[in-house]
Amino acid sequence: LAGTICPRIQSPTPLRFLRDFVHPNRPCIITDAMDDWPAMKKWDDEYLSSRFGEREISINVTPTGRGDAIKDGFFVMPEERKMTLRDFL
Repeated sequence: LAGTICPRIQSPTPLRFLRDFVHPNRPCIITDAMDDWPAMKKWDDEYLSSRFGEREISINVTPTGRGDAIKDGFFVMPEERKMTLRDFL
């Protein structure tokens, strides 16, 4: 697939996705597939904090904020921190 273009497809039907991308093992970028999901409007920081704010979660922290950080030419393993979801938000 080197040098090929990865197509963007808008909300494909399950049949089209299976036929055109899964079976032939072709990558794609799916857009607009979640626009009508209730969670897209409901799950804001306030909602998540009120429902799950006291739950402890694990956060991976790197110098750049990315999962795979490179510092001084070396990969940096993330530091794992535990905190409540409310503190994270």
